[in-house]
Amino acid sequence: MVKEFETAAFAMTTPGQFSDVIRTQFGYHIIRYEGRSPAGIRPYDEVKAGLYEKFRKKALSDRTTELMAQVRQNPTLKRDEKAIEALRTAPVMTPAAK
Repeated sequence: MVKEFETAAFAMTTPGQFSDVIRTQFGYHIIRYEGRSPAGIRPYDEVKAGLYEKFRKKALSDRTTELMAQVRQNPTLKRDEKAIEALRTAPVMTPAAK
């Protein structure tokens, strides 16, 4: 979190309160304080779908980066249309049921 934003946000104490205009490297902001929630651990069932998606995107991004590095090192690679089509029609993985 940007320091200016953090300082203003955590200084607020009254629900419904608005901050002054805050200038950061991202522009100008006004914060409305809604309240605080106690820190805690959320149940796994509540977060598992989000975790699955987060790790799926990370794995996809890592693999894409790896493949692009290979392509840059070997520009003579050719497209395999059959493999591309097989990937397009492959079944989608879903989280395991309980």
